[in-house]
Parts: sequence; C-alpha cells; structure tokens
Amino acid sequence: MSGVPSKDQCHPKNLYVHHKKMQFLDKREVTKYTLGLTLKYMHQVSTPNPDVILPEDIVLGVAAALRTEINKALESFLDIASGKELTKFLAVWETRNYG
Repeated sequence: MSGVPSKDQCHPKNLYVHHKKMQFLDKREVTKYTLGLTLKYMHQVSTPNPDVILPEDIVLGVAAALRTEINKALESFLDIASGKELTKFLAVWETRNYG
C-alpha cells in the first residue's frame, strides 16, 4: 500500500508517513515494519558483559558520603520550610513565583 493512498484510506488515523521516503503507510505496514525491527533486535547476539569487581570499602565510603550529603540537604530544606532560614525561604519563594 505504498505510494498515494486511496480515498477511503485518507482518514488521519489510518495514515503514517515513513520518515525517510515520505511514503504513506497504513496500519498493517507499520505493524509489519515494527514487528520486523523487533524480531531483528531480539535475535541479535549480545556481547558478554564484563565482570565488575568493586572493593567493599570503596562502596561503603561512597554510600557514607552520599548519605551525609543527602542528610545535609534535607536538614537545609527543613530549616527553609520551618522558617529558620528566612532569607533562603524568600529566595526560594521568589524563584518559584517569578522564575
């Protein structure tokens, strides 16, 4: 059904335009094309993933540092929201309201 569509196929819900060839495609052709691509990628042989070995002390150090930074940010948000940091609260409010 490539080329110019017939009169009954001209409903916008029934037409798709191929992005390279500027051909009109109906739903059946789009389904075939999509299914073909899916099958192509499903049957590709993937390369084996290399084993990644991370020392435990490095992972624990990163987790501890990340936890500390998240706690600092949450504490700062709590101070701003509770009104302890009025200048920061007003700066956030102004940014939110006026961009």
